[in-house]
Amino acid sequence: MCGIIGSKNANNLINKQLALSYLNKRGPDSSNEYFDIDENLWLGHTRLSIQDLSEKANQPMSSDSNDSYVISFNGEIYNSLDLKKELIILGSKFKTRSDTEVILEGFKVWGLDVFQKLEGMFALVIWDKYEKQLILARDSIGQKPLYYYISPRNEIYFASNLKSLLEILPFNPKISKKAFAYTLSLGYIPNCQTVYEDIKSLEQGNLLVFSKNNLRIKEFWNIKNIAFNNESFESKGAVFESLFEKVCKEHLLSDVPVGLLLSGGLDSSTIAYFTKDSKDLTAYSLGFENIDNSDSIIASDTAKLLGLNFVPLIIKNCDIDKLMHEVSKNQVQPQGYSSFLTWYLVSYYISQSTKVVLSGDGGDEVFGGYSWYKKINKKEKLFNFLRAIRNKVDYQFYNLSSKSKLLKISKNIFNQNYH
Repeated sequence: MCGIIGSKNANNLINKQLALSYLNKRGPDSSNEYFDIDENLWLGHTRLSIQDLSEKANQPMSSDSNDSYVISFNGEIYNSLDLKKELIILGSKFKTRSDTEVILEGFKVWGLDVFQKLEGMFALVIWDKYEKQLILARDSIGQKPLYYYISPRNEIYFASNLKSLLEILPFNPKISKKAFAYTLSLGYIPNCQTVYEDIKSLEQGNLLVFSKNNLRIKEFWNIKNIAFNNESFESKGAVFESLFEKVCKEHLLSDVPVGLLLSGGLDSSTIAYFTKDSKDLTAYSLGFENIDNSDSIIASDTAKLLGLNFVPLIIKNCDIDKLMHEVSKNQVQPQGYSSFLTWYLVSYYISQSTKVVLSGDGGDEVFGGYSWYKKINKKEKLFNFLRAIRNKVDYQFYNLSSKSKLLKISKNIFNQNYH
């Protein structure tokens, strides 16, 4: 991940360097800035180098010597190679192997329509010098954060991190009572809001266009717009398997080693199966000393079965109070998600050797991978599952998951050795 930050029409940015420093953990490899003094524009970027490790791929990146278009981008575009081929046919020329330049060239050719073509995770800002407008955009799922504030004086401030954003704001924002209530009732703050009044989070699948006399927010992607077809369940299963394999391999696009978080569950094990032929892919699994680590044991056997390098991360004598303090210090918003503690530990240990890690977080919920699902009686399973998902396809994939060969292998290993 990288860090992006910037402002337009701001009177005085005293703490730019401090704001950038708060983004160092997101991008420790380089830090750069771009200024357009005539337009009172400032863009900052901290980079985590994944594709094209050369300095040419550093950001903010300009499209040409005239800075006609400038981008600060956080994320990864998994279909960038296909888009690059398409752009070359249309006459585009490239100086780097980065996906950042693909977005920039795509914007030159397709304008705002480029965002509908991007497959991946991203939060970005593009400065269009011709139209004198700033474009902010966030990926369809909202994996990458992007916070912003627009003042009554038509100033805009934005950043990947709320701490960084606070350092360049011309005022001290108040805590939002509504956001605080959401935290206590839901355990999280809804996507478009933040813990501070007047500071917003750009919603997933949306872009924001900011210019001198105009502000507009436009949705470029919504899952509801995906058409449902009535093909047979068997044909959909085959299509899904092919698509899932393609997506897994696209996620391996990197100029640095890629790791995999392997829990032994259906989600991460399925990803492991479709990426097993990748060179030097290392699987990591978290366990705790003197605690039942059956998940880690299953993960180890799964890695062995698939021929993957396996590194167990066994946590010893963990100081929970210290860990909670460290995690809360690095959280930009209050959360009621206890798994942040283990996520922090996993990220800390793996980051010592690996920059990119795949995970299957959320897959078990979607595809019915938890063993205790079977313990629910038929009536409860029908009503609760349909109430939560309300989608025929998802329910069919739940049934499909029970037929997974890999799931059966994992169960056999577990039953033979751990019961």
